Amino acid sequence: MRIIIKFVNPVRKEKVLHNLRNVKKITPILKNYIPQIHNYKFSLLDENQKEVCSCKLLFPEEGNIFLFSGFSGDYQKEFEKMLTQTLIEEIGEKAFIRTFIGEKKVELYYDLDDFFVASKGKIYQLGSDGEKLLEIEASRVPREIKGGIKG
Repeated sequence: MRIIIKFVNPVRKEKVLHNLRNVKKITPILKNYIPQIHNYKFSLLDENQKEVCSCKLLFPEEGNIFLFSGFSGDYQKEFEKMLTQTLIEEIGEKAFIRTFIGEKKVELYYDLDDFFVASKGKIYQLGSDGEKLLEIEASRVPREIKGGIKG
């Protein structure tokens, strides 16, 4: 799995790292694990310092692109959702998010209020559960993604 986050406006690396350490508190199944960032690797550890899940972090020079790759451990689905949705909401900036799982690619856009998904040539709003796709009127599609998500 690989996740690419491109913010519309530059976001400081320190802001992402700060929110990354704290965002697991909002994810019920991950909230009791200890976050650790060391040598460009983000890990959640149990009380015995055993790694439960982890990924590599890459911060290119541009300041608005952040990459997560090399995922390992348990709770992959929850870990992915924490990085692609909860983290973005906590940072509070408009962002394009691409997740690659094998051959499958998921594209999201966050407009400070809602997440939008490109699927089968259409744009949908992501439901409040983070799973369900809701059809939306063309007038509700953010202008940043009118021609498809291109982040």
